[in-house]
Amino acid sequence: MSGCALAIRRELWQQLEGFDPRYRPAYAEDTDLCLRVRQAGRAVWVQPEARVLHLEGLSHSRSTEQGLKTHQLRNLEQLQQQWQHTLDTEQPPAGHPWLLAADRRLLGRPLALLLQPSAEVIHTCRQQGYGVLALGESPQADVLGLPLGWRNLERWLLEQLPETGGPEVVLVGAPEGAAGEVAMRLQQARPQWLLVARAVELSLQPDAMRLPALPGWDREDLRILASSSGLHADGWLETPSRLVIQLLGEGERTKSLRLGVYLPEQELQEGDSTLLIELESAGVALSCVLQAGLNSVVVKRPVPSAQGRVVISLTSQTLVRPGNPSDQRRLMAVLTDLEPCQANADTVAPAVGHPVA
Repeated sequence: MSGCALAIRRELWQQLEGFDPRYRPAYAEDTDLCLRVRQAGRAVWVQPEARVLHLEGLSHSRSTEQGLKTHQLRNLEQLQQQWQHTLDTEQPPAGHPWLLAADRRLLGRPLALLLQPSAEVIHTCRQQGYGVLALGESPQADVLGLPLGWRNLERWLLEQLPETGGPEVVLVGAPEGAAGEVAMRLQQARPQWLLVARAVELSLQPDAMRLPALPGWDREDLRILASSSGLHADGWLETPSRLVIQLLGEGERTKSLRLGVYLPEQELQEGDSTLLIELESAGVALSCVLQAGLNSVVVKRPVPSAQGRVVISLTSQTLVRPGNPSDQRRLMAVLTDLEPCQANADTVAPAVGHPVA
């Protein structure tokens, strides 16, 4: 269970003496705590109705090569060594997006077992309202490096997903290779499980959850769904940055996107202030030179885009010198606005006026 949203009774916390100091300053201490709770004969529970938006990596970035994140790899190795037997005998194979504890109850929500998972397929299934379990090579890293045994996986699935009273299950993908053999045996054991060739064939579930927008970016015609560690709560962009946005309603039918980008003159680094903006998977890119102050950048986009989704990549040199010497962020500029528009051509120009400091 992630420590970003965790509650524990005070007496149990005191009995276990809190987080193990060997995991200081951070990382894996939450997993170790949950394992010690179980070792003490208590249970770890999940509140399935809870929804937490975790802006992961905003405080210290996601790079494991510098700063606080350097402790992550060391602590994961320590966790594996300390709990190797438990991980080998009681946990499902690691490195795949297995059925999360929050999905075990599923509340009638169906489960998609992916035979050839990819980030795109996982995204489509979740958009259609399905829980996701990947059976093939996972797009995620194998965090603990544990081996994957197909027979163990098959047995674990049948134990976790009962023949009666469990969720609706759909196998997604072409039944090929080792994953296909598992799929065939699973269908023999659970004849009611369906098989579809492509994720887009899944029916939209009436209670499919709408993905939350980042704070301050939920609008009628556009929402920022996610970002790399490059977009901070204060609007600062690090280089490089990637933004995943969704255009809605009239916004989905517009021809371009306009970005308001502020470059504070007093903190500018010396050198090139060129910003490269690219709409990924669309072959659309714009290189522009930002001026000190508020810039208005318009970039054309393909119309239409799948489900109104657009991924924007922004890259530059480090343009701004952080005011705090201990701030290690590679600051690029402040994103003040992002909106769909009907402009016909890529443009960049200083905007009228400046934001209030």
